[in-house]
Order: sequence, then C-alpha cells, then structure tokens
Amino acid sequence: MNSQLIRRVGALALVLGLVVLALTSVAVVRAQDETVAPAAANVAGELLIFDWNKPVTTAQKGFPWDKPPKQNGNWVSPVNYAGGTIHFRAQIISMPQPKQMRLQFCFWQFKNTRETCSRTQQITVGETKTWSAALNGMWKKNNRALDWTKPRDRNGVAIKNMAGKPVSNYSGWNWNGENPAHWYPMNMRFTVVIVRQGQTFSGWGNY
Repeated sequence: MNSQLIRRVGALALVLGLVVLALTSVAVVRAQDETVAPAAANVAGELLIFDWNKPVTTAQKGFPWDKPPKQNGNWVSPVNYAGGTIHFRAQIISMPQPKQMRLQFCFWQFKNTRETCSRTQQITVGETKTWSAALNGMWKKNNRALDWTKPRDRNGVAIKNMAGKPVSNYSGWNWNGENPAHWYPMNMRFTVVIVRQGQTFSGWGNY
C-alpha cells in the first residue's frame, strides 16, 4: 500500500508541475507579445490618420496612399482638429539602391481638385525623421483650402528625388529620369497623427 501511495502522489505531483509550467509559458508568451507589438494609444484629442508600414512597390506609382482615408470625419466640430497640429514620422528601412530623397504628405479632396501638402522632408535609408506643422498652414493647391467638415478622397505620401520631382509614372512623368528598379520596393514606415487645437502632442512613444 505504501509503495502504491507513493507512486500516486508522485504522479499527481508530476501532473501539477506540468500544469504550472504550461500556465507560466502562456503568461510569458502574452507578455512578450505585449512588449513586441503594443497597440497605438487611444489618446483623447489625437487621431492616428495614416500608418504605412510595408513595402512601396511600383504598383503605388510613387504615391502610397489610403483610399478612403482613416479617421475621415468632420475635423471642425465637435473637435477642432483643423485648427490643430499635424505630426509626421518617417523611416526608410531599405530599398534596392540607397538614395537620399524627399517625402511629402498630402490630402486630396473633391476628385483631386483640392490638395494640401506638408513641406518636404529630406531622408535616406536607415534614418528616422519627425516633424510637424500647423494643419491650416500647409501648402494649398491654387491657394484653395480643403473643406475640413467634409470627407477627404485620400491621404498619402509623395516620394520625390532630391530635385523635388516625384519618382512616379503618373501624369506622364516617366519616373522623372529615375530608374524605378533602384527605388522600389522601398520598405517604409510613415505615420501621421493630428492633434486638436490647443493640445500638446502626447509623443511618438504612444505610436
């Protein structure tokens, strides 16, 4: 009887040990997942409006964009984002032949008849750049502002060479003298956050 009891106790202890090990492994995996890939913050008064995090290929024709855009509502009321600040973060991770370039973020509205864009930001492979601008102070096509109470058609990035010419085959540009095989696929991360009027940006650590 004593030997049978000892064997049963040993078997039970082994089973309990395996259960504890399995639960510990699950907890570790969950903790690692949360550390490696945290979700973007849900900060009041801020909107994540663009987050390109994949290769840009020739299929995007030098203009990776969202269509329709994220967070595409009324930016005047009830929260005044139109009077606020737009924040940009760009990273070029890799491309076939490393080059310096200029990146520009734009909004298009009313079948491209209205367009507003940030200033261009110079960047090269391996760099991460951040910058910001007053939304209502950005460049406007034909000096016509977007109607921020209405949806936009698309948001996107213009990839340009150092001469400020789009590396694109839209509009008969024919890549503006560049070889697209030297540029694309381009592994790029480009993130844009709009912050309402009167509020300070919470920081890129939340995104």
